[in-house]
Amino acid sequence: TYPLYLLHQKIGTLWLNALSPEVGRWVALAIVLTALLSASFVISFFIEKPIRKPLISLLLPRLNMMASKLRLDRPA
Repeated sequence: TYPLYLLHQKIGTLWLNALSPEVGRWVALAIVLTALLSASFVISFFIEKPIRKPLISLLLPRLNMMASKLRLDRPA
């Protein structure tokens, strides 16, 4: 998911580097992977899904209007 993509690079690397000296590389990887997958699920389920339909219904009419205006402004 997109939240996992956003979280893994900065937070995942930071946590992995912080935890590795304490618990070892493989245990740190398991902890970080579990945390990032859980966080991305929570973000996706509780934030992205609830706002998806209202956001689409808000933006779609405007996008359609802009697209029709572009088609009308284009020379034949």
